[in-house]
Amino acid sequence: MPLALTNGEYDNTIRDLLGDDTAWSVVVEFPDDDLVLDGFRIEPYDTVQNRDWSHRLSHYVEAANRVAATRVGVVGARAWLRQVR
Repeated sequence: MPLALTNGEYDNTIRDLLGDDTAWSVVVEFPDDDLVLDGFRIEPYDTVQNRDWSHRLSHYVEAANRVAATRVGVVGARAWLRQVR
């Protein structure tokens, strides 16, 4: 069964890795955590057909871009994104 981070776990991971206490799941308006088992999100097996997963993934990308811009700076984040693409 595929598992994913809950919104709170996402925020805590950013905090633990980067020291950033911003609740990025709130800022970027992540979808609600409605499928949770033992603290983890349960994702349906067919994530390609799952609109909720695609929507959530777009929020992950938006949050990652904003975190990078905030923590590294806009110019540094853009240069880093060009290198990893």
